[in-house]
Amino acid sequence: MSEIDQREKTLVFCATQDHALAVRDLINQYKTSTDPNYCHRVTADDGEVGEQHLRDFQDNERNSPVILTTSQKLSTGVDARNVRNIVLLRPVNSMIEFKQIVGRGTRLYDGKDYFTIYDFTKAHEHFADPEWDGEPLEPEPRGERKPHKEYPEPS
Repeated sequence: MSEIDQREKTLVFCATQDHALAVRDLINQYKTSTDPNYCHRVTADDGEVGEQHLRDFQDNERNSPVILTTSQKLSTGVDARNVRNIVLLRPVNSMIEFKQIVGRGTRLYDGKDYFTIYDFTKAHEHFADPEWDGEPLEPEPRGERKPHKEYPEPS
């Protein structure tokens, strides 16, 4: 949590639905925000409540939820334009799935010129594709990121 701007929309891909629930609880325990809707789980088990959390997350006029945890559900077909962080906490089994997950961060949004992938499973090492991705860039030190639109703390 200390590595990200906690006001930036983030998707966390977990190994299972139970893992997504545990990670959601940890994020809500360690968040700096006082917003009770800061982080939610969105999985097949969450039904309509999860779908509402997803719609709220996709609405760029809303400040919460800021983080969604999931297992498989959000890797494809989700158009959330201002996703700034993608966190991989589970193995990714195919290049197509990897590119779909990365695609969650490539959606255009006013003032958005980058997104960050935190890959704790080293999936990028299995699916490096310079023809599609270009050559990899060295990560920028945290203090040297390009400025972006400031988001107020959710109320």
